[in-house]
Amino acid sequence: MKIKIILFLNLIIFFLQSTVIQHFRIADIIPNLNLIVIVIFVIYFDIRSIVIYSVTAGLLQDLFLSPYIGINIFLYLIVALTITNLESVFNKVSVISPAFLISVATVMYNSIFFIFLSIMNLSYGIYEFFNILIIEIVLNVIWMIIIYKFVKTKLIERW
Repeated sequence: MKIKIILFLNLIIFFLQSTVIQHFRIADIIPNLNLIVIVIFVIYFDIRSIVIYSVTAGLLQDLFLSPYIGINIFLYLIVALTITNLESVFNKVSVISPAFLISVATVMYNSIFFIFLSIMNLSYGIYEFFNILIIEIVLNVIWMIIIYKFVKTKLIERW
């Protein structure tokens, strides 16, 4: 995939994540569109495109939305590389596979983020962590199914 297209997609997702998606909050939690796009990239594109998207998405998020520079770059890259290893086992036709992969990605992302917060003594309680995790998994799976079906029917099959 061309780098310009990946960067443009990053800007679109960043804009959506920081504006439109904010209106879809449940218990002050929003879906993570970057994780969803990373899983779609893992399913359909090469490792180079996955790494470029993960690093630039993390950089945008760190620069504009996070008080910690580098944490999202690291998290998205680790999640993307791990999911890449899991993806080869799954069926690309079924919606269940991407739903499972986004669930795993969400658990990984939030667990590692929780560990980082604990190391910096900024952690919240384990009960809050599981509440956030469960809601975010549900939101990510719902949005993943919608986006995956759109990408599969409108974009991938036309290429």
